[in-house]
Amino acid sequence: KLKFSLKSLKDKAVNKLDLQKICKLAPEKDMPVLGVVSRLAEQKGVDILVEALEDILKMDLELVILGTGDQKYHKILEMFETILDGLFIIYNMLSFHHTCPTII
Repeated sequence: KLKFSLKSLKDKAVNKLDLQKICKLAPEKDMPVLGVVSRLAEQKGVDILVEALEDILKMDLELVILGTGDQKYHKILEMFETILDGLFIIYNMLSFHHTCPTII
């Protein structure tokens, strides 16, 4: 993983492509990749995210979710991951933080 700054933003693009590869997403340099870091719990709004997932992924973007928590949400997200292109659930925090270009 490369460190990047305002002076070396090209390294950010390299990390993004690495994240796409790790997550088995399309390695497209112009594809927006959004990352969500959250405890998977209703108190954190994951229920709202789950409800909106299909609409979010109709947009031209990829979504990577980092989190653990309520098994109910683990199961729902894993089900969506198998049927929706552009969604990946990740549990390794180090890989995520060093590579995701946009975290929400």
